[in-house]
Amino acid sequence: MRTLLGAAVLVPALLLAHLAVALPIYSGPAGKAEAHLAAGLAQAAAAVPGGEPVTPTVTGGSVDNLQQLLATTGDGLALARADVARAAWLGTGRFQSPHPDLRALAVLHTSYLAVLTRQDLGEVRQLRGKRVAVSPAATGDREALLVLLEHAGVARAAVPVQITADPLAALHAGQVDAAFVVVAPDDVSLTAALAAGDRWLSLPTAKELPESAWPWQVATVDRAQFQQLGDKKVVTLSVPQVLIGRSNLPRLAVDDLVEAMWGQPDLLRQGDRGLAGIQRALAAMPSPLPLHPGAADAYARGGPLDKPIDVRVTVWLIAISAVDLQKGTFNFDATIELRWLDPRLGPEDPRPFEVMNADEVEVTPNGYEPHGPWHSLNWRMHGRARSQFDLHAYPFDAQRFELAFEHPLLQYGQLVFHCETRWHPEAGLTLDQRLGPGFSLQDWQLQAVRSEEVKAKYGPTEFFSRYNFVVEVRREVLRFAVADLAPLLLMVLMALAASLIPAEKLDGKLLLTVLALLCSVELQVNAAGHLPEVGYLTVVDWSYFAAYASIGLATLQVIGEYRAHARGRDDVAARLRKWGVLATVAAFALPLAWMLLVRRVAG
Repeated sequence: MRTLLGAAVLVPALLLAHLAVALPIYSGPAGKAEAHLAAGLAQAAAAVPGGEPVTPTVTGGSVDNLQQLLATTGDGLALARADVARAAWLGTGRFQSPHPDLRALAVLHTSYLAVLTRQDLGEVRQLRGKRVAVSPAATGDREALLVLLEHAGVARAAVPVQITADPLAALHAGQVDAAFVVVAPDDVSLTAALAAGDRWLSLPTAKELPESAWPWQVATVDRAQFQQLGDKKVVTLSVPQVLIGRSNLPRLAVDDLVEAMWGQPDLLRQGDRGLAGIQRALAAMPSPLPLHPGAADAYARGGPLDKPIDVRVTVWLIAISAVDLQKGTFNFDATIELRWLDPRLGPEDPRPFEVMNADEVEVTPNGYEPHGPWHSLNWRMHGRARSQFDLHAYPFDAQRFELAFEHPLLQYGQLVFHCETRWHPEAGLTLDQRLGPGFSLQDWQLQAVRSEEVKAKYGPTEFFSRYNFVVEVRREVLRFAVADLAPLLLMVLMALAASLIPAEKLDGKLLLTVLALLCSVELQVNAAGHLPEVGYLTVVDWSYFAAYASIGLATLQVIGEYRAHARGRDDVAARLRKWGVLATVAAFALPLAWMLLVRRVAG
């Protein structure tokens, strides 16, 4: 036992020691908060028994950091702004191709965009025609400035950009009209510039950014972030810094590194006041990159990812066809979109749903599409699904056409599906709008479209989150009235017509009633070929039974009337005719009224 315990302690320590020697942390530029953060990360790693400090490697900035990481075989980490990290992952901006193997280990402190000037300017949109100094391309600051200008409504060509190693020095030397920098809260250089009288230009309004601009966010900064602002507030853009690695980093080693980081968060915060806001609760979500599995293990164990993955479901039901009541199936054509923030579920993972009530289904992926911080995947589905059709009230029955979705592997404690109308109310969405244009169900009337979030149980300890998209319909009764009820009513009227024939004409009376009875039987036999085969009586069956009872009473009335007349009891024959007609009508009309009114309302 002692040997096993020793191995359990020694293996993670050796892995972390390997990382400490083999993994540089690319950060920079020197003197910025990111360089202090890299040093803190190295100290945190070294603080684990058996570990040694990693080597911080200072580069020119976020773009350089990622390019250095991508040039290795994966033995390294990089600190980069979230916008640069996302561009590298998607293959946009300075990155000519996507790098899907990049993974986030932690979302760290927030950085802010600052445009400083010594001129009498107040807003970013007044920069038209002004020269602005920006750091070299290795930082990615020029792209950040362009995002800021676009949000302020300033054309890129209207602002001459000058690349310089120290934008603030160029501003103070009078070489430019303004300087652009990306800084952490209470950045020393920005604080000194504000103290010297530089103006921080604000965005004209706090309007929201489009989803395509994420991870940029509109932020209002004040003395809480920059003490030199005093009572002044500035509207600008912000973006977090992210610790990044490659997907081939050992899972256990990354788990240990993340735990070492947050085991001593003061080591991360020391050296720069801008790092004071770093905290584990904000380190995982939303993330511009998928989360490394080792980091996911750590965050799922100690927070903030210690809750099930929240997946939002949007279903568009384009068509339902080939409804087979006898087999309990229907064909469907639909699309499903899943959105989530949680980086534990990556867009490259296996398809995160199954259609649980499908006999057969063909699923075609439409691809990945980011919507701000949300991951979004969409699929088109064609297939045949099962449903439990209750036909006791047929043809006044109400039915459910249901599509049921579950994750094939992750249980309820790991992943939960939620309905789209809970998370997108600002769009005014209703579930009825989730039906495709021209949606039709032939002889069915649409009653409601709704969703159900169910905890499906498969065993004593196996529970899965199930999302049901339900279309509730009621059968159109016009076909029943024309094809079944009208011929039956005609047969009952034929039997009643026998009472109009003189009492002594027994053969003529019986001809009508027996013919009505035989025709009713033939109608039922023919209708049976179109009705579902079930093991219980439906409303249609009871309507035929009522017709048989009515025609049977008419037949008894005819015979009784004839016998009374033959015995010379015409008064009795008249009473039998009167009450026989009433009984014949009641035997058919009362059950029919109950079916049409009571069952129709209850059904």
